[in-house]
Amino acid sequence: MEKLKPLFYQTFEKYCNDRSYMNLCWDEVIKNYSNKKRFYYNLNHLQHMFNELQEVEDFIESIDSIRLAVFYHDLIYKVTSTENEEQSSEAFEKRI
Repeated sequence: MEKLKPLFYQTFEKYCNDRSYMNLCWDEVIKNYSNKKRFYYNLNHLQHMFNELQEVEDFIESIDSIRLAVFYHDLIYKVTSTENEEQSSEAFEKRI
């Protein structure tokens, strides 16, 4: 998990120079993926996705877009909801 934060900042700072805003965004990611009600879509899940992505990232033209999508793809997660992906996408849209 210790690799997630530097990767987040390394990616995000290419598009934002406001450190306090980046901190706000990172805190939001951590808060949501650390929620105790999450059994799968948690920080381990994120780390696993980035481990898998690392194997192919040399072949991806816009790796930053993919990285940001991974960070935000399950930001919103409620077991009973069918709108998690849409709500996660809307949350990311508000951040960018």
